[in-house]
Amino acid sequence: MAKTKKVTFTLPVELPESMKAHTDNVSGHITEPAERAERRRLLRGALDGYRREFGEFTGGGDGRGRPPAAAPSS
Repeated sequence: MAKTKKVTFTLPVELPESMKAHTDNVSGHITEPAERAERRRLLRGALDGYRREFGEFTGGGDGRGRPPAAAPSS
């Protein structure tokens, strides 16, 4: 089981009420987007470090991490 820490923060009054109507795990409901944001922050930092060390990424591929399509054979 992951280590947890109880924290307190303030939300608009209707937000927790709405979450409780859709889930019985409000803590998990809030944790998921927080974890995604932290992963994006770490990835952004890693990519920025790569750019500083090796320069900007160059073209090629379709912009989604896929290699360029093979040229059609004649």
